[in-house]
Amino acid sequence: MAYKNEKASKFAYQTIIKDKSVQEFLKQCYIPEIDELKKINFKKISKDLEDLENVYENEINKILVIDGGYQVIDISKNRFEIMKIAFYSCGIMSFDYNLLLDLNEQQTVNPNEINNIKTLYKQNFTLPVQLISLKGYSFIDSIRKSIYDIFAQKSLFYNNGEIDKDSIFIDTIKWLAFEEYLEGKGTLNVNCPVCDTEIKFEKKNNDYKNKNDVLRCKKCYENGNNTIVYITDIFGFHLKIEDNNSETIVSLLLNIFEVIMLFTSYRVIIEKKDIKAMAKFLFIKDGSLAIYDFHHKDTFVSLKIIPFLSFLFKKSIEDKKNYLSIVGIEKSGYFYSHLQKIKNMLKDKTVLIPDNDYIQKNITFENKIMGKYTNFGIKMFYHHSKGFSYVMQFPFPTLLKNKPMYEYEKFLKKPNIKYFINLKNIIEILTETKSSKYEGGIIPIILVNKQVSVSRNPGYKMLKEFTKEELFKD
Repeated sequence: MAYKNEKASKFAYQTIIKDKSVQEFLKQCYIPEIDELKKINFKKISKDLEDLENVYENEINKILVIDGGYQVIDISKNRFEIMKIAFYSCGIMSFDYNLLLDLNEQQTVNPNEINNIKTLYKQNFTLPVQLISLKGYSFIDSIRKSIYDIFAQKSLFYNNGEIDKDSIFIDTIKWLAFEEYLEGKGTLNVNCPVCDTEIKFEKKNNDYKNKNDVLRCKKCYENGNNTIVYITDIFGFHLKIEDNNSETIVSLLLNIFEVIMLFTSYRVIIEKKDIKAMAKFLFIKDGSLAIYDFHHKDTFVSLKIIPFLSFLFKKSIEDKKNYLSIVGIEKSGYFYSHLQKIKNMLKDKTVLIPDNDYIQKNITFENKIMGKYTNFGIKMFYHHSKGFSYVMQFPFPTLLKNKPMYEYEKFLKKPNIKYFINLKNIIEILTETKSSKYEGGIIPIILVNKQVSVSRNPGYKMLKEFTKEELFKD
């Protein structure tokens, strides 16, 4: 690699082009062609929207949209000491569905009318990215403590600017971990970040909110090391930090925060003993329904989120109501790129749920089950008409018994559209709120994004100046 300002060679490419090993390698490479996709009988593997049936009556009158954004700010004083910090903005916006439809039908929209149909709950937080640490902590421990504090010090709602004790995010992680929606007997094993010993988190008293989220590693303590283990270490962010740099986890933290916001809404409703009210809400997450942590098997998704979704599915059947009105909308990635290739091959108003064979052969080109330990939803394509197609993800509808991962894996390999509750209804709501300005855009997502996205200009510049003033005070 050249030094800074050192000119690169103008002739080095010649030896690369003439190298026989390079030539042979390129001959072995393969780019999937559109012509091969044209051979697929999409009519056979897709479903017309009009042929789908809603299982239960539609009760949705509120749309809640979750989205977030961030900027990584470089405050380096010189090129030898790179210092970075990330600023996040994340929100959940509630819309009155019927008022939103009325607004969408109007030719012109008064900004005041938009304010009347939405309510925004917004969170801001910060994460050290490179070289910056909390006072008294190593870089890795700074990351671990910062992540714990983000969830422990933020809540979904606020009362006169103060944190709302009924909607604190760390309590949602514990609520899922201890399975409070059932009998509260669940446990969660988290590995010590120093010695890798399993630390069991469990409810110590009748109130799961009372502590139960920070433990000392006994093995480390016996060896003279006072290692604190946070329940948020289950996400394994510390496993991906190298050379005082956490840039690999910046976007993943935002995704997890959005997921916990989603399930905090569920927790608040259930704890108010009003579970049937959930049938009135449609949750839209901008992005995938997944948590990308760094464990290979026993992930928070497989251990805790999938069983909770199974509980909701079971209650839906018992009450004959849809409690699983959750959809993730993806605007980038493998599946989105694939949709751009095939959307003109799909009939208008059709749904395509690719099975694992299709995904491996045409999308990921990998011999493994897509999202086995990370996804809590099934990806599917919907093509409405020219200019409006999207990748959506719905929670998988499986009743789990003794072997939850087996059932989940089975459904991932061969999903069946008939088991999704009120899929048709949710897709119709999405199309009713589509944007005519942005291709594939959905108005509620656009409105939230405008509130939480952090601009490059002037946002980046102002955050940079603000950070320098705070950190470099005399």
